[in-house]
Amino acid sequence: MVVVVVVMIVVVVVVVVVVVVVVVVVAAAAVVVVVVVVVVLVVVVVVMVVVVVIVVIVVVVVGLVVVVTGPWSINAHKYKFQLSQFFISF
Repeated sequence: MVVVVVVMIVVVVVVVVVVVVVVVVVAAAAVVVVVVVVVVLVVVVVVMVVVVVIVVIVVVVVGLVVVVTGPWSINAHKYKFQLSQFFISF
């Protein structure tokens, strides 16, 4: 009878240890998954911000180029004047 009680106690202890280990491993895995998801989200946000900044810089530069050299720009009359002189002298 004592042997049966000892075996039952050992079985209960082993089951409790296994359950605790499984819970700890699952919790650790959940923490790792959450950390990975947060890191991925941060990387995505940083990449999006960088892309937006690059697009804004490109749009501003292209806009400045168009404003400075376009047909409606401040300097357009100089180019038109030079071109008209060129064609008149031709």
